[in-house]
Amino acid sequence: MKEKGTINSSKELSHVHISRQGDREVISEYKDRFKLYSNKELIKAYNALNGLYGVHPQALHIIALRQEFLERFNQSPFKISMNNLIGLGDKISYIESSKKFAFVEQN
Repeated sequence: MKEKGTINSSKELSHVHISRQGDREVISEYKDRFKLYSNKELIKAYNALNGLYGVHPQALHIIALRQEFLERFNQSPFKISMNNLIGLGDKISYIESSKKFAFVEQN
């Protein structure tokens, strides 16, 4: 039995982000867009990710999305280890009453 929130092997990929010129601006643009999302829309954006492909633009998108999750929820569904993006957690669901999210067990 898989522990809730652990990395799904079909979504595992290690991606080391190597900063490039212009990355901060791109991340900032993503964050500006995410700030306009409701909590439910932010969670929908995370759940729409079907996997990690190791491409730089996706990494910037995920960095900004992760930062927004941390700012709003003080937690993130992304798995990070030593500045490496390891993988996505399970799908998540928004809990309106507590303004938090929870992992949804996948069958």
